[in-house]
Amino acid sequence: MNKSADLNFKSCSFCPTDKLEKDLYKCPKCQKFYCSVRCYRSKKHLECSELFFKMQCEELSENSAEEKSTSSISRPLTTFEQYMDEQNREKSELDEKLINPEIPLEISPDEQLLFDSDDEPEYLSDVVESSMRQFETIDDEELDRNLLAAGLPIVLEKGSEEETQEQLEKLYKSLDDDEKKKFTQMAEGLFEKDFLAYTNCFRKKKSK
Repeated sequence: MNKSADLNFKSCSFCPTDKLEKDLYKCPKCQKFYCSVRCYRSKKHLECSELFFKMQCEELSENSAEEKSTSSISRPLTTFEQYMDEQNREKSELDEKLINPEIPLEISPDEQLLFDSDDEPEYLSDVVESSMRQFETIDDEELDRNLLAAGLPIVLEKGSEEETQEQLEKLYKSLDDDEKKKFTQMAEGLFEKDFLAYTNCFRKKKSK
Protein backbone atom coordinates (compact mmCIF):
# COMPACT_ATOMS: atom_id res chain seq x y z
CA MET A 1 0.00 0.00 0.00
CA ASN A 2 1.28 3.44 -0.91
CA LYS A 3 1.99 5.37 2.28
CA SER A 4 1.05 8.68 0.70
CA ALA A 5 -2.43 7.27 0.06
CA ASP A 6 -2.82 6.78 3.78
CA LEU A 7 -4.66 9.67 5.41
CA ASN A 8 -1.96 9.84 8.09
CA PHE A 9 0.82 10.42 5.55
CA LYS A 10 1.54 13.52 3.47
CA SER A 11 4.17 14.22 0.84
CA CYS A 12 6.61 17.09 0.96
CA SER A 13 5.73 19.53 -1.83
CA PHE A 14 9.38 20.08 -2.74
CA CYS A 15 11.05 16.65 -2.45
CA PRO A 16 10.01 12.96 -2.72
CA THR A 17 9.53 12.51 1.02
CA ASP A 18 6.51 10.93 2.71
CA LYS A 19 6.00 11.54 6.41
CA LEU A 20 3.26 11.58 8.98
CA GLU A 21 1.37 14.84 8.68
CA LYS A 22 2.31 15.80 12.25
CA ASP A 23 6.01 15.51 11.32
CA LEU A 24 5.74 17.92 8.39
CA TYR A 25 5.56 21.71 8.37
CA LYS A 26 2.98 23.75 6.50
CA CYS A 27 3.68 27.14 5.01
CA PRO A 28 1.09 29.61 6.36
CA LYS A 29 1.17 31.57 3.11
CA CYS A 30 0.65 28.90 0.43
CA GLN A 31 -0.45 26.01 2.71
CA LYS A 32 2.06 23.61 1.11
CA PHE A 33 3.82 20.93 3.17
CA TYR A 34 7.62 20.90 3.51
CA CYS A 35 9.97 18.70 5.51
CA SER A 36 12.99 20.95 6.14
CA VAL A 37 14.40 24.46 5.86
CA ARG A 38 16.14 23.35 2.68
CA CYS A 39 12.80 22.49 1.10
CA TYR A 40 11.31 25.72 2.42
CA ARG A 41 14.06 27.60 0.52
CA SER A 42 13.45 25.57 -2.65
CA LYS A 43 13.22 27.41 -5.97
CA LYS A 44 9.63 26.21 -6.20
CA HIS A 45 8.92 28.11 -2.99
CA LEU A 46 10.76 31.37 -3.64
CA GLU A 47 7.70 33.58 -3.38
CA CYS A 48 7.21 32.68 0.29
CA SER A 49 10.80 32.06 1.36
CA GLU A 50 12.13 35.30 -0.12
CA LEU A 51 9.53 37.22 1.86
CA PHE A 52 10.79 35.65 5.09
CA PHE A 53 14.44 36.42 4.43
CA LYS A 54 13.59 39.93 3.23
CA MET A 55 11.90 40.56 6.56
CA GLN A 56 14.98 39.20 8.33
CA CYS A 57 17.26 41.63 6.51
CA GLU A 58 14.99 44.59 7.20
CA GLU A 59 14.78 43.66 10.87
CA LEU A 60 18.54 43.34 11.16
CA SER A 61 19.08 46.65 9.39
CA GLU A 62 16.67 48.52 11.68
CA ASN A 63 18.26 47.13 14.83
CA SER A 64 21.92 46.95 13.82
CA ALA A 65 22.93 50.03 15.86
CA GLU A 66 21.35 48.70 19.05
CA GLU A 67 22.84 45.23 18.58
CA LYS A 68 26.36 46.63 18.05
CA SER A 69 26.18 48.43 21.38
CA THR A 70 25.16 45.30 23.29
CA SER A 71 26.95 42.53 21.44
CA SER A 72 29.76 42.18 18.91
CA ILE A 73 27.89 39.31 17.23
CA SER A 74 24.86 40.14 15.13
CA ARG A 75 22.07 37.62 15.10
CA PRO A 76 18.52 37.54 13.68
CA LEU A 77 15.89 38.82 16.09
CA THR A 78 13.41 36.33 14.71
CA THR A 79 14.20 32.68 14.20
CA PHE A 80 12.65 30.65 11.43
CA GLU A 81 10.42 28.82 13.93
CA GLN A 82 9.27 32.08 15.54
CA TYR A 83 8.42 33.50 12.14
CA MET A 84 6.34 30.45 11.23
CA ASP A 85 4.56 30.51 14.60
CA GLU A 86 3.71 34.18 14.10
CA GLN A 87 2.36 33.53 10.61
CA ASN A 88 0.23 30.64 11.87
CA ARG A 89 -1.08 32.78 14.73
CA GLU A 90 -2.09 35.56 12.34
CA LYS A 91 -3.79 33.03 10.06
CA SER A 92 -5.71 31.56 13.03
CA GLU A 93 -6.87 35.02 14.06
CA LEU A 94 -8.01 35.74 10.51
CA ASP A 95 -9.93 32.45 10.38
CA GLU A 96 -11.56 33.30 13.72
CA LYS A 97 -12.62 36.71 12.42
CA LEU A 98 -14.18 35.12 9.34
CA ILE A 99 -16.07 32.56 11.45
CA ASN A 100 -17.17 35.01 14.17
CA PRO A 101 -16.94 38.54 12.71
CA GLU A 102 -19.10 39.94 15.50
CA ILE A 103 -16.65 38.91 18.26
CA PRO A 104 -13.49 41.07 18.52
CA LEU A 105 -10.29 39.16 19.26
CA GLU A 106 -8.79 42.09 21.18
CA ILE A 107 -11.01 44.29 23.37
CA SER A 108 -10.24 47.23 25.61
CA PRO A 109 -10.98 47.30 29.38
CA ASP A 110 -14.02 49.51 28.68
CA GLU A 111 -15.32 47.00 26.13
CA GLN A 112 -14.69 44.20 28.60
CA LEU A 113 -17.16 45.90 30.96
CA LEU A 114 -19.80 45.64 28.25
CA PHE A 115 -19.17 41.92 27.85
CA ASP A 116 -19.58 41.48 31.62
CA SER A 117 -22.79 43.53 31.74
CA ASP A 118 -24.89 40.38 32.16
CA ASP A 119 -23.48 40.12 35.69
CA GLU A 120 -24.95 43.49 36.71
CA PRO A 121 -28.08 43.58 38.94
CA GLU A 122 -29.79 46.06 36.56
CA TYR A 123 -29.35 43.65 33.66
CA LEU A 124 -30.74 40.72 35.64
CA SER A 125 -33.69 42.86 36.77
CA ASP A 126 -34.52 43.74 33.15
CA VAL A 127 -34.40 40.05 32.19
CA VAL A 128 -36.80 39.14 35.02
CA GLU A 129 -39.25 41.92 34.10
CA SER A 130 -39.15 40.97 30.42
CA SER A 131 -39.75 37.30 31.26
CA MET A 132 -42.70 38.18 33.52
CA ARG A 133 -44.30 40.33 30.80
CA GLN A 134 -43.94 37.49 28.33
CA PHE A 135 -45.38 35.01 30.85
CA GLU A 136 -48.44 37.22 31.48
CA THR A 137 -49.24 37.68 27.78
CA ILE A 138 -48.68 34.12 26.53
CA ASP A 139 -51.69 31.76 26.44
CA ASP A 140 -51.75 28.44 28.30
CA GLU A 141 -51.39 26.29 25.18
CA GLU A 142 -48.33 28.19 23.96
CA LEU A 143 -46.82 28.05 27.46
CA ASP A 144 -47.31 24.27 27.63
CA ARG A 145 -45.77 23.90 24.18
CA ASN A 146 -42.68 25.87 25.22
CA LEU A 147 -42.34 23.91 28.46
CA LEU A 148 -42.65 20.59 26.63
CA ALA A 149 -40.06 21.65 24.04
CA ALA A 150 -37.67 22.63 26.84
CA GLY A 151 -38.15 19.30 28.62
CA LEU A 152 -39.88 20.88 31.63
CA PRO A 153 -42.93 19.44 33.46
CA ILE A 154 -46.34 20.72 32.41
CA VAL A 155 -49.70 20.81 34.20
CA LEU A 156 -52.40 19.01 32.21
CA GLU A 157 -56.13 19.30 32.72
CA LYS A 158 -57.57 16.61 34.96
CA GLY A 159 -59.22 13.80 33.08
CA SER A 160 -58.99 10.17 32.11
CA GLU A 161 -55.76 8.53 30.99
CA GLU A 162 -56.97 8.69 27.36
CA GLU A 163 -57.70 12.43 27.62
CA THR A 164 -54.29 13.04 29.17
CA GLN A 165 -52.65 11.11 26.33
CA GLU A 166 -54.60 13.17 23.77
CA GLN A 167 -53.38 16.40 25.38
CA LEU A 168 -49.77 15.21 25.21
CA GLU A 169 -50.11 14.13 21.58
CA LYS A 170 -51.67 17.49 20.66
CA LEU A 171 -48.80 19.36 22.30
CA TYR A 172 -46.21 17.11 20.66
CA LYS A 173 -47.70 17.68 17.20
CA SER A 174 -47.44 21.44 17.72
CA LEU A 175 -43.64 21.21 18.10
CA ASP A 176 -41.44 21.89 15.10
CA ASP A 177 -38.94 19.29 13.82
CA ASP A 178 -36.01 20.54 15.92
CA GLU A 179 -38.11 20.67 19.08
CA LYS A 180 -39.44 17.16 18.44
CA LYS A 181 -35.89 15.87 17.97
CA LYS A 182 -34.70 17.46 21.24
CA PHE A 183 -37.75 16.16 23.11
CA THR A 184 -37.25 12.63 21.76
CA GLN A 185 -33.57 12.63 22.75
CA MET A 186 -34.47 13.86 26.23
CA ALA A 187 -37.19 11.22 26.62
CA GLU A 188 -34.84 8.45 25.49
CA GLY A 189 -32.24 9.66 27.99
CA LEU A 190 -34.77 9.60 30.84
CA PHE A 191 -35.94 6.13 29.83
CA GLU A 192 -32.36 4.87 29.77
CA LYS A 193 -31.69 6.30 33.26
CA ASP A 194 -34.89 4.77 34.66
CA PHE A 195 -34.07 1.41 33.08
CA LEU A 196 -30.54 1.41 34.51
CA ALA A 197 -31.85 2.37 37.95
CA TYR A 198 -34.41 -0.46 37.80
CA THR A 199 -31.75 -2.96 36.64
CA ASN A 200 -29.32 -1.97 39.41
CA CYS A 201 -32.06 -2.21 42.01
CA PHE A 202 -33.04 -5.69 40.76
CA ARG A 203 -29.41 -6.83 40.90
CA LYS A 204 -29.03 -5.63 44.49
CA LYS A 205 -32.15 -7.50 45.58
CA LYS A 206 -30.97 -10.64 43.81
CA SER A 207 -27.52 -10.50 45.44
CA LYS A 208 -29.13 -10.30 48.90
